[in-house]
Amino acid sequence: MNASQNQIEEVDIFEESNKLTYLQLIDFKGNQIKELTQINLPNLLSLIVPMNQITSAVKFKGHPKLKFLNIKRNKLNSLAGISNMPLLEEIKAGGNDIANLEGLENLPSLKLLHMQKNPVLKN
Repeated sequence: MNASQNQIEEVDIFEESNKLTYLQLIDFKGNQIKELTQINLPNLLSLIVPMNQITSAVKFKGHPKLKFLNIKRNKLNSLAGISNMPLLEEIKAGGNDIANLEGLENLPSLKLLHMQKNPVLKN
């Protein structure tokens, strides 16, 4: 589902698991989302949310089938909530304000972590 460039401010519609059960990809690029919350779509493989206003992912709490997460160019200062994703292979988190890697937990399949243009690279 491509919902990019639509002035969307919240993604809480996906907190209930009985909607869009076969959806595998969501693209919310360039909206006005401020917080990444839980997304209960059982077959979601790719979540694309760059160029929003996201300051927190604490309420996201992971996803059991997600393989790709793009959260670059937001306003995150922490990766808290980006955890508990056993199949996640790639995270694009460049262009945020992330100073450390705390919060990345239970990601056994992670192969690529893109962190360019974050303070964490300055240490």
